[in-house]
Amino acid sequence: VSVSLDESGAIETFQLAFLAGAAALFFAAGMMRARASRMFCIGMAVLCTVFFFREREIDKIGPITGYLNSKIFRVHEAILVVGLALAYLVFRWQFVGEVARFVFSKAAWPFYVAAVFLLIGAYCDTQHGTVAMQIKEEIFESASYLSLLVIAAGLCYQYSRNSNRKRFT
Repeated sequence: VSVSLDESGAIETFQLAFLAGAAALFFAAGMMRARASRMFCIGMAVLCTVFFFREREIDKIGPITGYLNSKIFRVHEAILVVGLALAYLVFRWQFVGEVARFVFSKAAWPFYVAAVFLLIGAYCDTQHGTVAMQIKEEIFESASYLSLLVIAAGLCYQYSRNSNRKRFT
């Protein structure tokens, strides 16, 4: 079986689809929720969007695509995300404690699973030289992004089943 392992192959395309879906569903879950739960879901949507822009590869065919593939775009992206996050935190500071309690609780285990998959993928990415490591990197990244998609879908489903619930469970 031949599988394209380059940055524009089928695996990378699936990863982008997982991330786009996760970002959209986390955003939708955030819009359905209130208070700290909304803050967390919107934060996850932003994180998935940042991962999406890190994963996507666009051929440099003009000034816009050249900018999107440049290091300065990464700097601008970071400044924008940090600026928006700080502004959001200033206006919603009262929810930070509840979000932190959730993040460090046992209920957040699915997010830890996704993070472990991503860390293993990042480790495999540093071990260049073999096709096996490249395959492992893509498998673990895909597992992480798929996990995020499933978590986001679960949050939307949970809300639809019990719309009176406004806190983390």
